[in-house]
Amino acid sequence: MPFAKFSILATILSLGLSSPATATPPDIIDVRDDLFGIGPTHVFFLRTTFDNLGLHITGRNDVLLVATEIATGSETIWPVYRAYRGPDYAADKTGLTDEIKIEPWDGARNPYEILAEFSGVPALTAHPWWFDDQPEVSLTREALTVAYSDGATYRLETEALFAGLTATRERLADAIGEYDRMAPVTNRDLLTDTHFDVGSCEATDPIRRAATTNGMPVQLVRVTCEVEDGMISSSHYVIVPPGPKAG
Repeated sequence: MPFAKFSILATILSLGLSSPATATPPDIIDVRDDLFGIGPTHVFFLRTTFDNLGLHITGRNDVLLVATEIATGSETIWPVYRAYRGPDYAADKTGLTDEIKIEPWDGARNPYEILAEFSGVPALTAHPWWFDDQPEVSLTREALTVAYSDGATYRLETEALFAGLTATRERLADAIGEYDRMAPVTNRDLLTDTHFDVGSCEATDPIRRAATTNGMPVQLVRVTCEVEDGMISSSHYVIVPPGPKAG
């Protein structure tokens, strides 16, 4: 670990952060997917987490590569990068200068090597569905739907959507493992004990892409959920399967 809990406490006291205004910073943990690549059978995302470790002055990032099987939605995860940011007192006794510590992570992989193993291409070179208009996207208590002006539709039942998001956060917690935080709450608690619903989520950024010019397109929609006034958030791309053709 980059530091022990007693050293965090000493840092707080040395900075005078025990005043009422700063003694209880919020626990912030964010998770975000960014589209990395597409292959014939899988879509690939870089999944990045940020945790403030319960402090105003620190942060931790974990980055993983996620391969989501198009047909089933099942995920395979590989570690990629892990880093800690905090005051560099050796360089600046005021604590106003940060240092970045890259931490070793067993099993870390080069994501491009994995993309090649699956015959995938980077997201920017994936084949767009050239004649796409801007579809209508809707998230209701019944379903997440995408509808194009040519009648093509995609639909994912809301129950399945949130079951998938819950499973995603549990797998993420398993992949990262637990680490020291100032607050009694653990990073696993923040990831797995947080429950989202339609009221705390929005669906945006529809993307339809194919790995090759003759491949079937994959419909992706970003689902972003927030609770605790945005202190806990997840923003994941989900695969929305084809629905009945409208009209």
